[in-house]
Amino acid sequence: APQRAAQTAEGCRWTGAMRHHVAQPAASSQALPRQALQLCQEGDAIVLYWAVDAKKLRGSDKGLVSPPFDLPFPEPTPFKIMLVPRGGMSFGKAGGKGSIVLKCGIAMGQP
Repeated sequence: APQRAAQTAEGCRWTGAMRHHVAQPAASSQALPRQALQLCQEGDAIVLYWAVDAKKLRGSDKGLVSPPFDLPFPEPTPFKIMLVPRGGMSFGKAGGKGSIVLKCGIAMGQP
């Protein structure tokens, strides 16, 4: 498949084949402050960059939660990303492995 690279208006660079996209922040946004979020949109896809201190993924933290952000459904809807260590242990005991959970900030059916 042909490779492509495009700069979006939001400042993200997309590279990769059509079946496998690799998104990277544009050069101007490489150094995000700790706990900073950056949302980028390309067509129907939205990519979220969340800068997390790597020490937290080797330490005794039992989970990490991102700052809230809104996604359009068709109204802006609040979400958070949660990182959960494998087995419910700390990230250090889980070898830095775990799951990524997308949590909606409102109950289903609420306006």
